Amino acid sequence: MSYIEKLIDQETASSEENRDAPIPAGATLSRPNRARSAVYSIRLDPYEVVALQTIAEAAGIPSSTLARSWIVGRIREEQTGLTGSVRIPRNIRLPVARSSPEERDIRYLARLSRIA
Repeated sequence: MSYIEKLIDQETASSEENRDAPIPAGATLSRPNRARSAVYSIRLDPYEVVALQTIAEAAGIPSSTLARSWIVGRIREEQTGLTGSVRIPRNIRLPVARSSPEERDIRYLARLSRIA
């Protein structure tokens, strides 16, 4: 098991152990996407998770927001031909792993950000 996989397992276990922890005083609760009609679950391998989190962190947004924006953007592009995506900063180095079509897409996006 790789370091990343171990880290993901540890974080998952920690999250599950503390799922009923009390909410800290002063915390503001919100559910901004509550009006959305469905939650869509996808599977990502550890490399894809790290790549998504790295790009999202560089953009200053949650990884779920980035993934949703990519999906919504692609739907918009398919329907209207309009595009709008998050730029990957030039200093971001994505982990290297085997090359799946998705990984090639991520590296392609990273190259595009260096060109822009």
